[in-house]
Amino acid sequence: MRKITILNDSPKQTFKYNIDGYDAVEIYLEFKPQQYSWFFNLTWGTFKLFGERVAVSPNLLRQFKDLLPFGIMIEGENALDPFEIDSWINKNNFYFLTSDEVLTVESDTYGAA
Repeated sequence: MRKITILNDSPKQTFKYNIDGYDAVEIYLEFKPQQYSWFFNLTWGTFKLFGERVAVSPNLLRQFKDLLPFGIMIEGENALDPFEIDSWINKNNFYFLTSDEVLTVESDTYGAA
């Protein structure tokens, strides 16, 4: 698990994360105050995902586990979703999971791989 530590309270943030042996993943995060939520776009090679809501999850990308060799884990203080502009500073954590960690999460959380 690799924690993304560059996130801050800017309402629009972009970063890239290198996946060993693969193309880098590009993430665009945006806070929408009217919805009290963070949303993200993800681009990895030809795979694109737009406007997904960020929520506390052992693998936010679980529905794509057969397509992606990585996952995203979101942790929150008291298991709360990131709903404030400063959520990434001291309330929520954003992690990238390797393919092995995705399998472990599947097994530990859902009892299946």
